[in-house]
Amino acid sequence: MRILVIEDDEVLLDVLENSLTNQRYIVDVAEDGRFGLECALGTDYDLILTDVGLPLMDGVTLCQRLRKEGYTTPILLMTAKDAPEERIKGLDAGADDYLVKPLDLGELHARVRALLRRGEVKPHNILEVAGLKLDPVSCQVTYQEKPIKLTPKEYGILEIFLRNPSRVYSRGQIIDALWSFDDPPLEDSVKAHIKGLRQKLKKAGLVDWIENVYGLGYRLNPHLENNQAITNADKSSVEVEFSQAMAALWQKHQPLMQERMNLLQEAVKAIQSNNLNPGVQQAAEKAAHKLAGVLGMFKREGGTQIAREIESLLGQNPQLTPAQQQNFLLLVSQLEDLLGLDNNISVRTITPAELLLISSEPELGDRLQQLAPSIGKKWQQVENIEAAKNWLKTNSPHLIVLESEKQSQWQNDLAFIQKITTSNPKISVIVLTDTDELDKRITASTAGANGFLVKPLTPTMLSSAVNQQLQQISGQSTKVLIVDDDPIILDTVVTILEPWGMQVTSLVNPEEFWQTLQTTNPDLVILDIDMPKISGIELCQAVRT
Repeated sequence: MRILVIEDDEVLLDVLENSLTNQRYIVDVAEDGRFGLECALGTDYDLILTDVGLPLMDGVTLCQRLRKEGYTTPILLMTAKDAPEERIKGLDAGADDYLVKPLDLGELHARVRALLRRGEVKPHNILEVAGLKLDPVSCQVTYQEKPIKLTPKEYGILEIFLRNPSRVYSRGQIIDALWSFDDPPLEDSVKAHIKGLRQKLKKAGLVDWIENVYGLGYRLNPHLENNQAITNADKSSVEVEFSQAMAALWQKHQPLMQERMNLLQEAVKAIQSNNLNPGVQQAAEKAAHKLAGVLGMFKREGGTQIAREIESLLGQNPQLTPAQQQNFLLLVSQLEDLLGLDNNISVRTITPAELLLISSEPELGDRLQQLAPSIGKKWQQVENIEAAKNWLKTNSPHLIVLESEKQSQWQNDLAFIQKITTSNPKISVIVLTDTDELDKRITASTAGANGFLVKPLTPTMLSSAVNQQLQQISGQSTKVLIVDDDPIILDTVVTILEPWGMQVTSLVNPEEFWQTLQTTNPDLVILDIDMPKISGIELCQAVRT
């Protein structure tokens, strides 16, 4: 089941993505309503979970637009406003259900299951082959009524096989079914998950139930005569794993929590110096709103209540009376004590701009700024090439993303790319365009561009492209892709190259070459000339065109 989550609060978005992933769903994310609309119309989802207060397009308008397009996928709205008129507005716009923040994750999971059940066709959900059962509702796997503990990906692979027991699945098909489109793994990762699933099935007494079909992929092939009694399954609970994951998320996001507390402390200092201006008050109100939306999910319900009181106090009173000011100081002190954040924690710092975005779209810049913490570098945005030239006189970025917006300006864009890459080859350039045209790719590459991306794309997709270029700049290990239909040759070459620090991806099926090439983005490709169906010469010609 694939779910699209649309939420602009990065902490809440992270919690929702992790929570739903732990429930065995495939999760894609979007940070604004406009991009969420593009994702929804471009991909088949089983459910959409969206906030109401989104940038660029609010959740209610998003519902209206989707329903107007004939979109029938269930939509679950989230909002911080617990008012009947708000719920009525959302439901009338086409939403199927409504949740008020802070969310109770147990209730969220139940509502998601209920909405997904409405689309179920088969009355019997249990998948079963020869005593091996998988329940898609409870996400439980059993053999002879005894549980088998699987990771989310192992569970997903087994579900695919049980739904179509006689079908052969290639690694690429497994990736398409189980990974979000903006986070594809290496095909060797699929091998590792298959290996783990085989070991756990074997431990349960299901020996060699997953068969390798040479050159094609994998299929379920139960050997009923060899079934053994199930061994003791792992008894660790999903609840324990989830608690550990939430604790890790709390630690991960403490710097951001501290930033929000710092905004409240700035308002405290302004009140104490009798200098509280509207800008500081609005920033503090927004910080309190963000805290109220997520603290309850980390089992800090008291913090949610205090943050809501602070938000209400600041939002409803443009000018605080002395009594209200004292109440505000008390509430902030209580919230600080309750959260117990480490005052010495490193708040996210802004490094000098090392990445340049040339684009007239402010929303694109906002998306890249959201990626800045994960990349560890700051973005600078300018509107056009002339502004970029002025900025480059005093700055030397590691990477430039150039959005080519007009066909009439394409030659100017190429001239700029060529000048940059010629004068400073250390600067990487990624071209971002609306159209995927072969001649554009060729001319951009000839001019010196290192990457070519086509909109629409998610922040994660853009982050991946940027990270790949930054890794090449920093001189990380060379990536090699080798294609040969002889597995012995593959194993031998891997054994030879890996001790030299090379990252080697081996591929036995040449028909999966193009997808693997795009996923791994290797520095070197080694091709066998004589292979079935597609020769190495043909693959080489395809790459060079």
